[in-house]
Amino acid sequence: MPPASNATRTTAYHEVAAGNNSEPLTKQFHNLNLLNMVERDVNYKKRHLRLTIGLIVLTVVVLGVAGVLTWYFTRSDYLTTEEVLGSVKINAHKLSGSILTKGSSDSQFFQLGRSTAGPLTFTRYCSLDNARALLKDDRYRYLCLLYTSAEQSAAASSSKGAANSAPDYRLLIQVNPSAAVDNQEDFECYDFRWDFPSRLGLTDYFTTDGGHVYGGGQRPLQKWPSNFQPTKNQTVTSEPHSSNGFLNVVVPYWLFTTGVSIMADGTSNTISLTLNRTTPNSKTADPNSGFRFGVNAKDPKAGEPTIQTFAYTLCVGPNVTSVHQNSVRKYRDPTVAGLEEALIERPVWTTFALGIDEHHNLDQEAVASFAEVLQDSGLPVSQIIIDPRWESQPGEGVFQPTFFPNPAILVDSLKARGMSAQLMVHPFIAQNTTEYSLLTADRNTRSYLAQEGGLVGGALIEVTWWMGRAAMLDFSKIEAVKWTAARVKSLFDQFGLSGCWFLGGSSGWLPARRSPGSESAFRRNFFAKFADGAGQVCGGTVTVDVSARFSRKIVRIADARWEPGKTSEENLQSQLKSIIPSALTVSLLGHPIFVSSTIGGNPFVGLNGQLDFQNAEAKYPSAEAYLRWLGAVLFFPILQFSIPPTVFPEDAARHEKYDVLQLTKNLLALRHNHTDYLLRTAQAAAQTGYPMIRPLWWSFPTDRTAWTTDSQYLVGDDLLVAPLVAMGVGARGVYLPEGRWLVAANGQEERGPKWMAVAVRLDEVPHFWRIKAL
Repeated sequence: MPPASNATRTTAYHEVAAGNNSEPLTKQFHNLNLLNMVERDVNYKKRHLRLTIGLIVLTVVVLGVAGVLTWYFTRSDYLTTEEVLGSVKINAHKLSGSILTKGSSDSQFFQLGRSTAGPLTFTRYCSLDNARALLKDDRYRYLCLLYTSAEQSAAASSSKGAANSAPDYRLLIQVNPSAAVDNQEDFECYDFRWDFPSRLGLTDYFTTDGGHVYGGGQRPLQKWPSNFQPTKNQTVTSEPHSSNGFLNVVVPYWLFTTGVSIMADGTSNTISLTLNRTTPNSKTADPNSGFRFGVNAKDPKAGEPTIQTFAYTLCVGPNVTSVHQNSVRKYRDPTVAGLEEALIERPVWTTFALGIDEHHNLDQEAVASFAEVLQDSGLPVSQIIIDPRWESQPGEGVFQPTFFPNPAILVDSLKARGMSAQLMVHPFIAQNTTEYSLLTADRNTRSYLAQEGGLVGGALIEVTWWMGRAAMLDFSKIEAVKWTAARVKSLFDQFGLSGCWFLGGSSGWLPARRSPGSESAFRRNFFAKFADGAGQVCGGTVTVDVSARFSRKIVRIADARWEPGKTSEENLQSQLKSIIPSALTVSLLGHPIFVSSTIGGNPFVGLNGQLDFQNAEAKYPSAEAYLRWLGAVLFFPILQFSIPPTVFPEDAARHEKYDVLQLTKNLLALRHNHTDYLLRTAQAAAQTGYPMIRPLWWSFPTDRTAWTTDSQYLVGDDLLVAPLVAMGVGARGVYLPEGRWLVAANGQEERGPKWMAVAVRLDEVPHFWRIKAL
């Protein structure tokens, strides 16, 4: 029976009320209520059905929209919203970003956080202390990000999240205010810092976008730029002079032609560098190539940190020259390097080439005769550097009485010739000397000597040096430096010596690490502090053998190593080509004034860095190589000779009929004609920290040819030098950058950019003066 309508129900009600219904009243009301209940139930079900359908439709729509939004905002090509800190932009999810060169629309791509624990997943932002976070100064902007490694995620999943669930990687990028830099609007720096488990390794990657990279350290047979000398996983901040492929100047600083510099913190970790010859474009960046650096995994021992840090400062400027100039001002040692004008005016001569018997002993008479021959030959001399054979045993600190019976007379005779005498000093002490016995007898003074792992009370380190087995003074301890300085000063006062050259500071002399975790920090600390200690020992006139930072101390460029399997001529040719790249690299690493490598090479140094007198004769340079070598370094700050030109008679086998002495004097006279300019440039370099010897791009930072020119250099702002660094040829191509240039040889003016062919005699060095607009 269908439900009654409203009209029917009203009629029925009135009928009941009027008593017109024959049924009992209670029964009529009961039927009416039943009728209403049925109707309400039907309506409720209809409404419920409509509501359910609506909710289902709404849910489908919401889920659909959410799905679309989720897909849209999480698809791989969407995650491009970047956190911006000035010139640095980073995508937190992808750990990739770009560096916008100031004043340019170009950007440089980077990829961070390639971990040995697998891909890193962004977890959340972290914060620093509230006080710093509340600062309103833009100089303190920062970005703090937490990541979980794939390894940890797998471990957490296997244990249902109960263990290792906290992020295990933290990345902090912070704006670094550079108070030491005046022109800050064109120079920005950022501190990058990773903190992660010591048992894992990590690398960061930077492209060069068709540009190039310079720096890191001096390498055997140096190439220019640095990315023309591929390297894979080489150690940068410790153990030069060993198998890691670096020599005596090693600074974790790199410069990009894109207008970026990077200075890594090498005190907390040893930096591992991979650098390929070719670097990809940012759009096809392959993190296995290009510039990739980081720290390796460790196996921390008991009591050692379980968290390691990889930190570096990245700076951005308008171009390669500008960013380097500001970086020098930021990182340089505030003290001004000592500079003797005589060193610029006249070469120094070392006694390595001298020997008086089959044991290659050195004596007082030989040194005096050497000075006499040089003077009588008309060769300029500023200093005679007496090599370590002046001691009978390393570390005795006294002249060998048999061979140097009266050193004061020797020193006085050199002064009478207008020369000064300096000693080569080193940190080694032979175990059969009185000094060694006295030091080791007392617990306090025993600590002056380097001990295994740098641990007090540990076994003393034994070094195999070219003068025999010895212990090594630990110059990371100020007491050891003071003890050595007092002994050297006593020599100065007693014999009137003017200064010293400090050799042997490389941590490569230390034996192989027995426990890498504990010794690595000691070795880095040892090496980094050595140059400072040498300066305190020898005073302002010190020339150091090693450097690990922008110290502005005068450093000696290491002699190139002899390559086995190559003939003498092949070795000399490859060493010739590395002279200018080595000088440019050392100059960029904070040493504006340096001593050239030994002219003609050092035939007395073996493959392992030890002296090798026995085989030296076979490695003597030819006359042509000797003269081309001198031509290559002629305008360097300080010239260093060991082999005198008087030892080159006519060599019939090589058909050389050169008057080597006269040609050498001609070249040195050419340098002498530029003494005033060299002195002004050297003094400015010592003050500013800017290199005296500069790559061509210094004045032409956007010239791509200048980026890779490796056989020419600028001296200061105005002098371009283009030596011939090859044998068997008599001409070379010279590149003149944009501008007007005066050819020194004929006074003609040339306009660049252009290449020109130039004939070069053995006593010539092509050079050109920059003509600046008035």
